[in-house]
Amino acid sequence: MTVQQEIELGRLAKVVLTNPAYEKAYSLYRDKIVEQIQAADPLNVDLVMTLKRHLSSLSIVRKNMEILLSDGEIAKLNFERQTLADRAKAAFRRVA
Repeated sequence: MTVQQEIELGRLAKVVLTNPAYEKAYSLYRDKIVEQIQAADPLNVDLVMTLKRHLSSLSIVRKNMEILLSDGEIAKLNFERQTLADRAKAAFRRVA
């Protein structure tokens, strides 16, 4: 993946994570799973485990989106630092 692609993925992740509709949908889905776990017959181990996997998967997806956002920000900072360093080197060569 190129630096530009990494930056773009981070930007898109930020758009999703900061979208109020995403926040609402995430909360509603999470709450629904928790309600189903609470209402489930504790003897129905398959159902309880399936619901817990859904809850765990939901958290993993969110964490991965946050990682994409973070990686994109880091890639952007590194790219900007490199660009500044390259411009400084070029300016120094012109002066020397």
